[in-house]
Amino acid sequence: MTREQAPGHLDAAAVRRVWQALLDAVREQSRTIQALLSNATASAVEGNTLVLTLPNAPLARRLGEERNAEVIKRALNTVLGVDWQLRCEHVSADASFPGTPKQTPRNRRPAAPQPQTEPEPPAPANAAPPVDDDEAMLAETAGMSREHPSRRDPEEVALALLAEELGARRIDP
Repeated sequence: MTREQAPGHLDAAAVRRVWQALLDAVREQSRTIQALLSNATASAVEGNTLVLTLPNAPLARRLGEERNAEVIKRALNTVLGVDWQLRCEHVSADASFPGTPKQTPRNRRPAAPQPQTEPEPPAPANAAPPVDDDEAMLAETAGMSREHPSRRDPEEVALALLAEELGARRIDP
């Protein structure tokens, strides 16, 4: 217990202990948000704010959207009787929080051994600055759409990728 916490104060460990009940309460409202939340970890409670960490920035942004956060806040009230705010943050996969058990997704494939490669030579002085991963993906996608006039529906591509990589299946209401 930290100095700021009063006896009986709920912390991140208490939230993690009721995580399945929280997922179930969210699922009653939205299966999509429940799927997003299943990738999160309750990392801290700061005052009346629950801090959730997620493995990538786009997922953290999506889960932190007001409409999604409201569903989670209602579930927190149902399960724990608290009226908390929610903050979603991206944290790298190798970072860990004190007292936070490492989560191992059931469907994650073991990492393939990486081939040994030569170190990359330093970039020339007049080279462009590194591009953010999101920007690089958008640029790559934009280039692909010009090259391939018979472009597939993005939702269809996303669903196929989720099914192939994670074994997901579509749930129609």
